[in-house]
Amino acid sequence: MGPDLTYTLRVGTKPKSDETNEARAAAIGVDLETMRKLLAVNPALRGAGDSTQDVLQRVRGKASATESKAAAAPPAQDFFLATQALEQRFRGERKRLQQAKLALEAEERALIPATLAAFYDSLLAVDPNLTSPKTQYTLKKMQAFLHELGFSMDGLVAHQTAHQAKRK
Repeated sequence: MGPDLTYTLRVGTKPKSDETNEARAAAIGVDLETMRKLLAVNPALRGAGDSTQDVLQRVRGKASATESKAAAAPPAQDFFLATQALEQRFRGERKRLQQAKLALEAEERALIPATLAAFYDSLLAVDPNLTSPKTQYTLKKMQAFLHELGFSMDGLVAHQTAHQAKRK
């Protein structure tokens, strides 16, 4: 038996602190006994060294913070003005998203040529004459990916020629 229960059984009344705490707990819909039962079922809710009172106060603090945030929101003065403000936010957000979409599409368009150039560079570094059986195997197995990139032997030769011209 906890000290509060022992006190209640001996004297027949609850300690004054429990009455005050129960009134506070009732304000947020949780009484002290419910909190005790909750903590018995899930002791992880209790912090290191926290009493039931501490947990209840933490819950109360979160509830009052939520209530104060709701109270801080100003009511709409005029439905028309509120709708206009909503439209402005919508238009601004839509414009931002469209710009982000255009930027992503530009990145995507640049991805294929950059990947193809990187493939050409690595291929020419490993097997410039394309004579290795492993190179031939890779070209055959990766045909779908290379097709997606736009790989061609003409492109490879053009890339090789461009690099040789840069070296000179």
